[in-house]
Formats: sequence, structure tokens, C-alpha cells
Amino acid sequence: MTKAIELSQLGGFLTVTEAGAGIGLGTTSPNTYTNYTTVTLNGTNGGEIDFEVGGTLTADVFANSGGLFLNTRTADPIVFSTNNGSAFGERLRITSGGQLLHGATSSSAGYNLVTAGNGYRSLLIGSTSGSTASLIIDGAANGDGAGSDYASIEHNADGTMRYKNRQSSSSGGAGHIFYTTSSDTEKLRITSDGKVGIGTWAHFLYHKF
Repeated sequence: MTKAIELSQLGGFLTVTEAGAGIGLGTTSPNTYTNYTTVTLNGTNGGEIDFEVGGTLTADVFANSGGLFLNTRTADPIVFSTNNGSAFGERLRITSGGQLLHGATSSSAGYNLVTAGNGYRSLLIGSTSGSTASLIIDGAANGDGAGSDYASIEHNADGTMRYKNRQSSSSGGAGHIFYTTSSDTEKLRITSDGKVGIGTWAHFLYHKF
């Protein structure tokens, strides 16, 4: 039978189980697991841990019926760090503006996902079941990646690459447009009806294969 020390004040309980295996706040029955020491927070709406600096609330972690929440209460980032066996360092950062930075501590506004640093950098989207791996891009008004107004880059199990603009010209789609790397000067366009244009938009030479 588990022995416990219970401290109560104003109807709440602080419970410490025998040998300190479990500590409960708001419960007389903290969760315990073999060879683990646990802290159980229980409340009518959930449990929360607050972090303060000099008396000012700066961050908190809480859980309720809606899920688990990790928050900053000031305009500061959430930083994830690890030790690689020889050094401790930052690996991932979520800025106060919502940017996700990997290998970088800051970046220009407008980039939602940034991976940077020394050496080769890559982003993998893989399918292990012989299905298609795809990057969905939707710059339309709804931005939901559904319907017929988005684009995709796909790699299939047979090795083929597919570049798709699913928005037709009748709904505002302009096909595939290619620009130079140093300016926004259009050089080549593939229209939604399969024509290829080379040159400026005003002087396209179209050919349909």
C-alpha cells in the first residue's frame, strides 16, 4: 500500500508519495510509474506551470481539454537546444513572429521556414510506401491547397517528376512562367493549354506540341 504525505489548504492538496515517487498538486493520487519520479498537476480546467523573471511572467506550459500549450508571454522566441556529444547548442527556434528557423537565429521577415548553416542543406519530403511525394503550393485567395487553384511539384514511384499548375486559364491561371535568376524578367511560359512561349510576354513565339 502506498503511503503518502498530504498537505491541504483552502481545499487543495499537495501530495508526496512514499520515497518521493510522485508529487501531486491538486490531487491526492499523483500518477506513478516504475522507476520514474513524477509530478502530477490536476485542476478543474487543467494544469499549468508558470515561469517568471524578476516577478514578471515570461512563459508557461499548460494542458487542458483542448491540448498541450507551450507559450511565451513576452515578445521572445522559443528555443530548442541539444548536446551533440561535444557541445551544447541551439538547433531550432520559433520567433515571436511565428518563423521557424533551423540553423539560424534570425531571418528577414517573409520567410516562414528557414534552414541555414554550413555545408549542404536539404529539405526531405519522402514516401516510404511507393506513393507520390509532393510539395503543395497555393498562392490563391483561400490558400488551403484544395480544389483546382493550386500548384504542386511531385516525384512518383516510377521516377518521373511532375510540375503541375492546377488552375486553368479560365479561372485566372497563367500556366508555368519562368524568370531569370537575377530579375523578374519573364523568359519562358507554358500556358494551361500546352503552348510554349519563349521571349518577352509581348513578343512570345508560341508552339504547341
